[in-house]
Amino acid sequence: MFQLERMLPLIFSVLGVVTLFITFKIKLERDTQRQNKNIRTYFTQEQKALFARKKDIPESLFIKISLQELPLNEEPECRRLYEQLRRYEHLKLTNLKGYTNLELKQAYGMAQFEDLVQYEKSYLTFMDILVKYGSILYEKAFLPEAKKTLELALDYQCDLSKCYLILSDVYFKLGESHLLDNLAQTAHRNMNGSHYLTKVLEKIEQIKRDID
Repeated sequence: MFQLERMLPLIFSVLGVVTLFITFKIKLERDTQRQNKNIRTYFTQEQKALFARKKDIPESLFIKISLQELPLNEEPECRRLYEQLRRYEHLKLTNLKGYTNLELKQAYGMAQFEDLVQYEKSYLTFMDILVKYGSILYEKAFLPEAKKTLELALDYQCDLSKCYLILSDVYFKLGESHLLDNLAQTAHRNMNGSHYLTKVLEKIEQIKRDID
């Protein structure tokens, strides 16, 4: 009896380990079954999407580009970027953030999906060039021109952190700190889900503290 009492802690410990192992095994099996089911569902949907009927892409999905207000700077590098940007006025551009590939295939068909991918590539390239143009204008101390360029990028739902970081400095240097709150709100809207959103908001708050 005395030996049994001494063994009880060890027995309970072993039972605890066994129970933990069984619980873990059951959970693992359930997770595996759920994962396999999700995979089967996904591939079933993908297969159906391959044969989805082609549908017209609505005009609301396209981004209308107007660069009439884009400032022109005659320095060679700026001029080159300006001319590149003007070419995008007549291209089809789409911002597909928030859509999955599967959703697009199901909605418009495989042929239209491939076109949409190209339209989004054009949009992303356009945004990269536009923000680069604004950043160069800023570096060369053309602050009003940089402001107008980067604000134009915001109109086209820019989610590049560089645009917001530079624009916050531009507002500070131009004495337009009253625009910082609106910039933060726009960042929340356009950069939702971005890892760089926190960095942008911290920069804006830091500038507001420096002004105070």
